[in-house]
Amino acid sequence: MTFIWGWLSDEPLHGRRWPFIYLGAVIMLTFNTLLWQMPLYSNIHGRKVGYRLGQVGFSVGPPILTWINKICSDGTKKRALLVALGKDFAYVVQAMVSPQLFSRRDRGG
Repeated sequence: MTFIWGWLSDEPLHGRRWPFIYLGAVIMLTFNTLLWQMPLYSNIHGRKVGYRLGQVGFSVGPPILTWINKICSDGTKKRALLVALGKDFAYVVQAMVSPQLFSRRDRGG
């Protein structure tokens, strides 16, 4: 999927990567919300489909890094800093949001 999104953003959209970044975020939010609302053990096949289709949104990472590389082509230090901050911010959000979003009762601990 990353290859397809990269080709579409380069050829038909002439280097505009932001539509695919937003589209990937909307896909991930939609499928994660659906999985969150779906019963845990009653619809196993539906959960498998939701997990597989939700993975489409994860393929937006390389277009984001390519976009950073394009807008920071004049300075290697600025590019390296933005790529590092973007990757670190993604890990921080993943680590901080889940304990705040789910209570202890939902985590099972």
